[in-house]
Formats: sequence, structure tokens, C-alpha cells
Amino acid sequence: MIILTGGIPADQVPPPQPAPDARSPAQLEDAAAALTARRPDALIALVTVIGRRLQAAHLTGVLARPDDDERVEEAGPASRWCDDRPPLTPDGRQRDDLLLPVAGEHVVCLATDRVLPWPWARDRRAGALGTIGTGRPWGPWRADEHHALLLWLPLGVAWVNGGNHALVAGIARGEGRVTAEETWDMRAIYDHVACDGRRFSRRHDGASLGPVRDPFAAALVAIGRRMVDHGVTARRGACVRAGRVRASVDGHAALAVGHP
Repeated sequence: MIILTGGIPADQVPPPQPAPDARSPAQLEDAAAALTARRPDALIALVTVIGRRLQAAHLTGVLARPDDDERVEEAGPASRWCDDRPPLTPDGRQRDDLLLPVAGEHVVCLATDRVLPWPWARDRRAGALGTIGTGRPWGPWRADEHHALLLWLPLGVAWVNGGNHALVAGIARGEGRVTAEETWDMRAIYDHVACDGRRFSRRHDGASLGPVRDPFAAALVAIGRRMVDHGVTARRGACVRAGRVRASVDGHAALAVGHP
């Protein structure tokens, strides 16, 4: 009999357990249900926690690439949820057809909100991290016309459509706010897409829309559905700049920072 250093016989060592991610959809759904029962607006906090995990997956995923990789399409919504090309409705509408524009200016806080950049170029990434920020050669992080965010409500997830590398510097330094270039309401998607934790499917006929690639991203679908049912959205509070009040995603009153 072989005895391990911990004193457990080798033939009594329990078999390996599934990775936490393999069990996470049901556990995350339980957490969402508990929060909903207590206070539905607390779902925003759960979205924030999961969003930070997705953000870390974006940043560390591109860091692990051996070479520069400009395939930014891998960082879009289809990379985390289901394919955006198949029709979702009986009349043939696709995902983007179901997104509704939201009026007004919506400010995204890089320190606290769910921003998902894809800093694909190694040199540009290093340059931004080394030069941008308080105490760095280029000074505090400031938004400019190159920083483009597409904000999806009610989850408050911001997809990056420009300025990936500089945005990473703002996230890493906890500095900066950006007015979303476009803000879209994704509530209608929930009426047509379902997720059982393993696959996405169309509601009207059950057709598969593909497997779940990331259980935490899939959990946002269920949480977002709960938010819609209870009238909860990440768009809360106000952000004040130059005497104007603008909707803020992170829910805190703050002064927006930008280039002169």
C-alpha cells in the first residue's frame, strides 16, 4: 500500500472532482434566485461580480496568445453568448434586429463597470500600460474620440469598438470614464433566446443556437431575464460634467474625466 504524504492510502484518494465551472450554472442561478427573493436590485451586484470575471478572462486570454492577434471578433458578444447570425424569431429577425437604441448619454466607469476590451497588440498594450495613468509620462487617463464603447442594458456590459489598448490602461489604473458611443436595450432578446446551462436555443421552436462557451457568461442571460422581470437595470444614478446630468452605468454620482 502506498501512503501519500498526507497520510491517505493511494487507493482511498477520492476521484478528481469536476472543475467549478462545470457546476457553476446551477449554483449561479441559485445565487440569483436568492438575491431576487431578498432584493431584486441586488442583482446588479451579482452582474458586477460575474462581469469582473469575464473582464479578467478577456484580458488574460489575449495575454496568453503567443503572437499579436487582431481577431477582435473573438471579443464580441458572440464570443461569450450564442452566434449572432441565425434568425431568432419566427419572422427571421437576428440578434442585432432585436436591440433597441436607448437615448441619452451614458457614462461608463472604467474602474467599476463591465468593460470588455481586447488589447491584441503586444507593443501597444505594453506602451499603454507603461505610459498612461496618474504618475505616468502621458498623465491621468482621459477619454478621446478613439475610445468607442457599445453599451448593452440592462446588464451594463460595454463592448469595445475602438481604443482597446488605452482602455486596458484605464481599467488597470482604475481611472477614467467614457461616454458610450451607442447604448442598446437588449431586453427583447430574452423573449426569443433560452439557455439551460449547456446550450442556447430559440424559444419558438427549440432549435439549438450553439453550446455554452462560458458558464458565467451564460449565467448573465438568466440574471438579465430576472432583471427585466423585476424592472432592474444597471443604468442608475447620475454623472455630472460641465453642468449637465448624464445617466451613469455604475450607479455612483461622479465627475466624468475627459480630454479638454
